[in-house]
Amino acid sequence: MGKLVINRTKTLVVGAMVLVTVALYASTPVHAQDAPTTANLSPAHVQLVVNTDPKFLKQFSILAMEDLRKAGIHVIGFEDASADTPAKLLLTLKQEPLNSVCPGMVSYEASLALIEDVVLERTGEVIKDSTWEGTQPSFLRRQHVTGQDMERDLHELIGRFIINFKLGNPATSPPPSSPPDVERKKMGVDTENKRPIEKVPSRAPLRNLNLDLVHFSSRAGALGKALHDRALAMASKEGIGLKTVQGGNNLELSLNLDYGKSDEGCAGTDIYSARLALEELVRIQRPPGLYVWTTTWVRQITRVSAPPSKEQLEMDSDALLGQFIAAYKSDNAPSTSGKKKQ
Repeated sequence: MGKLVINRTKTLVVGAMVLVTVALYASTPVHAQDAPTTANLSPAHVQLVVNTDPKFLKQFSILAMEDLRKAGIHVIGFEDASADTPAKLLLTLKQEPLNSVCPGMVSYEASLALIEDVVLERTGEVIKDSTWEGTQPSFLRRQHVTGQDMERDLHELIGRFIINFKLGNPATSPPPSSPPDVERKKMGVDTENKRPIEKVPSRAPLRNLNLDLVHFSSRAGALGKALHDRALAMASKEGIGLKTVQGGNNLELSLNLDYGKSDEGCAGTDIYSARLALEELVRIQRPPGLYVWTTTWVRQITRVSAPPSKEQLEMDSDALLGQFIAAYKSDNAPSTSGKKKQ
């Protein structure tokens, strides 16, 4: 079936994310707010971090900073490695060769995420999570992505963030501009050997998760209903009551099994993904304390392979749901003192 990669990932959403004003467990419908999630965000508390091939790190960092500064958004630069800021603006432009499973092919990711402190109200924990995200669709291609291609995506992603920021902070205005060569000289710090940070994963536990408020859904093409029923039966056997809960502000546990077919794939193979994710409302810790839907628990299996069989889909579905059940039981198990884990 090819090389298997199991990782944690976050769903990326193009443009502004939906905001809500209601309490986390309210029964009334969620209403969108007028202000984007970047409202009242102080650029002085945000540091740009670029995750890319080391040979492009300095170039892309400079270009991203120039775009932001021209728009009057003065975040802390990549050159300040000692900066300890509450928020990170993480730009990812990476390609990975698939020689072991698809010789001559590469996979490519282009994304931008604002990562900051949010409050998971069912536990009271403060965790790092993304409050704004933008992405270009991931894909396979036969030729390596050029620096020019990635530069185009950089400007597109930074441009989306600028639009969102200006909608939330209309008073922002750019300062007098400096010639590009002056800006480059001021930022000419050698960062070739600096190691970019990896994307910050969501590690929120399932403690205090009320399954009565969780809506379970699944999507797997023609086998969707069969796999949905199989998942419900498996959970029930383990004493976990998954159900369909329509309407309101219910949390959602979604199982998605996708096989994408494209002209760029290897002969008879393409990208297969099996993903189980819990989405819920979290509160952005900084004022004005807006709420945003985000993924607080996720497991994903991704590989390049031939179309998966029914047996493979069942096996992957069982494996992902088994991880959720084990995590839920562990996080909600009484301690030796008779209380739930803290």
